[in-house]
Amino acid sequence: MGPSLTQRRGVVQRPKPTKGNIARKVNIFLCVASILCATVIWTSVNKILIGEEIKIQANTGDVGSGISNGISGSELLKEQLNSNTNKDEIKISDNSDGDSNDDNDKEEHKLPKWISDYMQWHREIRAKYPGKALLEDPSAPKVLVRMCLGLCGGLHDRLGQLPMDLYIANQTQRILLIKWIKPHPLEVFLVPPPTGLDWRFPEGMPGWGTNCKTLNECAKQVRNQPSIKRVNGGDRAEVESFDIYLSEQIHNLNGGSLSDTRIVTFDTLHVYKENDDMDKRLADLGETDMLYGTPSFGLIFRSFFQPHPDVQKLIDGVYDELGLVPGQYDAVHCRVRHPKAYPQGAKLKTSDGQEIYMSNADKIGLPFEGDLRDVLVETAVHAVQCAVTLPGVGGNPIYFMSDSNDLVDYITHDIYDDKFKMENAMLFENKESVHSKAAALASSMKLVAREQSIPNAHIDKNKGRKEHEYYGTFVDLYLGINAKCVAHGIGNFATFAARISGTSCVTKHTTEKWGIMTRFDASNTCPLAEPLGDTVKL
Repeated sequence: MGPSLTQRRGVVQRPKPTKGNIARKVNIFLCVASILCATVIWTSVNKILIGEEIKIQANTGDVGSGISNGISGSELLKEQLNSNTNKDEIKISDNSDGDSNDDNDKEEHKLPKWISDYMQWHREIRAKYPGKALLEDPSAPKVLVRMCLGLCGGLHDRLGQLPMDLYIANQTQRILLIKWIKPHPLEVFLVPPPTGLDWRFPEGMPGWGTNCKTLNECAKQVRNQPSIKRVNGGDRAEVESFDIYLSEQIHNLNGGSLSDTRIVTFDTLHVYKENDDMDKRLADLGETDMLYGTPSFGLIFRSFFQPHPDVQKLIDGVYDELGLVPGQYDAVHCRVRHPKAYPQGAKLKTSDGQEIYMSNADKIGLPFEGDLRDVLVETAVHAVQCAVTLPGVGGNPIYFMSDSNDLVDYITHDIYDDKFKMENAMLFENKESVHSKAAALASSMKLVAREQSIPNAHIDKNKGRKEHEYYGTFVDLYLGINAKCVAHGIGNFATFAARISGTSCVTKHTTEKWGIMTRFDASNTCPLAEPLGDTVKL
């Protein structure tokens, strides 16, 4: 692990030790040992950390907020760095059970120092100001709340920006929290690990979704709270000047219109330029860990989240039922209800004469019949064929995931059922049909899936369901995280899982039909040509 951002040349210089400041060093060391002094030091030192709009006042002893105690900012920084032994840095092991993911069988990875320092400070503050005291005690640090009140995107859009969230919180010396109103509070699906970062918003705060009869009423309460403005624009891939936006908002929190506001919310959606902008910011400061494409991404996620016990119980049940071992199976994901899986404006006429716009498929589903069924099966066959191009794939079970439970049942159950094939013999008469190809593929490998009574509901598009009806989505996320290799298509669900796991054994089997994202991760595009989908007229 390289030196922290506070140690980089051009950020702050560490002074040479002198006899004249030995006594001051001893005093500072003793202060650091107490929680109160640690809080003060963190507030002072972090204003040096890669801080926009924060300047060191020469020869005044002031750092940012103007702490004046006879010690210069650089001396204070030196004392803090010398006293930090990094004992609390969190370590990662990509798979706790079974074999590790191919090239992830590597030495333990450590977070950059500026992140581990922030997390340690966060833990200390939450211990010192439990519950509502964090928000009500005037001596507590200010708070930044990642909010979701309604349309916030899928799991990747909601949770895939944690590096940016940490960056903003660190830059503004605020405690980072997460609060979801819709579809349900995040903590009914994911919870903080015992030694991780407690991001949960304290319960019972008036004006923060309390004493409300409906989710919309709760959302309205929170919407009235002070907030960072969100990026506007059309396709998120085309959002301009994200770096300028980020600098402006950090300035507003540090010395602008929101600097005195105790609790500030933000709901900035994941924009795909942000990876480049964050990379540049960190690289300019001499950092070598860019977070989004390194093992740190998964380590950050695991420091924030573990499955809720009810979700974990289902995950364990899938492993037991299917006989899967983490790191000893592969995963394929087919996102067939995504609007960009079809030409823009495409629509379909069902067997009963109903006309469906494919852009609404996320909300209303897709009929698994006729030509459309053939297209979905063809997509799945191509996805599995692409997965097999990855090293070693095919010998282990393949866990199949999709936002169409009909497609999952077909690929992992019906295609193995002799009775089904006999009753639907006409589907398999043509040896070149997609159904015959699916049957041949299934006969050469083991395709498995969890029981589909709980569909893989989209966390953003399928609102209004009960808590347990979203569990399947989180179960599949963790099954994807623990897979050795991952084949993903349109959408970010399986890509997100692969990023968390850190595996490089990844392929993209299908590309967006419009509005293609310009940058994602380092996954390889499948070498096989995509099916044209000419069997259906859309």
